[in-house]
Amino acid sequence: MAYAIVTRILPCINTRGTRVQASAPGYKRPGLSRSPTVTLPYEHGLNNYSNHQAAAYELARTLGWAGRWVAACTDPGWVFVRDDGDREYTFDLHPVECHHK
Repeated sequence: MAYAIVTRILPCINTRGTRVQASAPGYKRPGLSRSPTVTLPYEHGLNNYSNHQAAAYELARTLGWAGRWVAACTDPGWVFVRDDGDREYTFDLHPVECHHK
């Protein structure tokens, strides 16, 4: 089964700093009414990709979705897709810095 994780930046507000949220759209965990999410503080010592990767990693770990993941920059964040290795058409994608407007 193919799994996907989408990440996005949550801007700072009066009571919280900038955060990165990872979600699994379309995935419903038994017993939950909505898709699971993980939100981590934005670590300014890391680059943009590394912050998004950390949030995606934490969500995948929480859901038990082990495996090799590939990433692509989207607007407004990143999408991470697990490579199950059973697809006829696969490719390797090496992350590049993504600059959003």
